[in-house]
Amino acid sequence: RPRVPAPPPGVLGGGGEELDVRKLVPASKDILRLDERLSLRLPEPAPFLQVDVWEERTGLFDFGSKAPAKKLLGQCYVPLEQRFSRRPCTWSIVSSQGEKEHGHEDVGYLCLKFGLATSPLAVRNLRIVEGAASSCEVSLAWNPPANDGGTPLRGYRVEA
Repeated sequence: RPRVPAPPPGVLGGGGEELDVRKLVPASKDILRLDERLSLRLPEPAPFLQVDVWEERTGLFDFGSKAPAKKLLGQCYVPLEQRFSRRPCTWSIVSSQGEKEHGHEDVGYLCLKFGLATSPLAVRNLRIVEGAASSCEVSLAWNPPANDGGTPLRGYRVEA
């Protein structure tokens, strides 16, 4: 069963900077910052996102003769819930190997900000507005859905 830790209270809440997150990371751990924007499209909503962290090592005296050794370092489970959407949170990366007495060992931290978006349902009652049609323009009206699976709609528009 995946361990889903809660983000530490007050982490980056209210405009904090990366310096605030560095205080949470033990001095024995390295910090690697990846500023990559990623877009995932899923066919249906998922309860969590699983992030696998791999390490790649090469031997000291292997001068291109061997392929680097790759091993799974840890995993992180991020719940895809509306309360975490659009705000930075810090999640523990737990070791995939060996357990401590009270659970898995934290091998790192994932600082993540994500935005949940779903494709809204189809428009209903699409119609031509009376008196708004001309020789080259037609005005349309429709009833948008109130929400899409509990996610409120903002900025709903139709593009042709």
